[in-house]
Amino acid sequence: MPVPMNMFVRALITGLVCVLTIRGVFPAEASHPLRVAVFIDRGVVGSVDEALGRASELFFQNIGRSVVFISGDDVDIPRELMDGAALSGERGIAWIGTKKDVPDADVVILITDKFIAHDRMWGDGLARHTSALVRYGNIRQAVNVILHELGHYCGAGHSSDPASIMHERSYAGTHFGEWTEHIRGNCGHPVFPEAALVP
Repeated sequence: MPVPMNMFVRALITGLVCVLTIRGVFPAEASHPLRVAVFIDRGVVGSVDEALGRASELFFQNIGRSVVFISGDDVDIPRELMDGAALSGERGIAWIGTKKDVPDADVVILITDKFIAHDRMWGDGLARHTSALVRYGNIRQAVNVILHELGHYCGAGHSSDPASIMHERSYAGTHFGEWTEHIRGNCGHPVFPEAALVP
């Protein structure tokens, strides 16, 4: 059975990256996957696994570093984090930080279907912070917000381009835009051309 060309190309690039890392061309820390612990609100109904898989694939294609999602426990959002029908962003992030008990996790995210109060509609997180909230409405939205928060973790700020993943209020971004090289420099291998994100 012939090997599909895209699988062959990916294997070739991965092998090249490994060789260059061993030879010191790439920093050793960038050769390891970005480890993201995922806690899921029990109320979420939808294909979270599909969203995580798509986010991992797109991050690798555009940034050149694989993402491994580590399954945390399903959780119930504590009542004290809720403000009416909304989940408090600041308190929520602080609470997620207390759950960073997954070995070697770089980032901890909570996926919830509840409205997130604060100054963002779909997700919340802080630049270089290790915790983030992701509101799940549909797969495309979840993929975009996961990538947006990983962008923040890798040092990116917001973009004024509505088509950028890093736009503050967009949930349908198609690229990392002007932050691509910055994210690659902090978290990836600078060997991939700009690729369109199509969640």
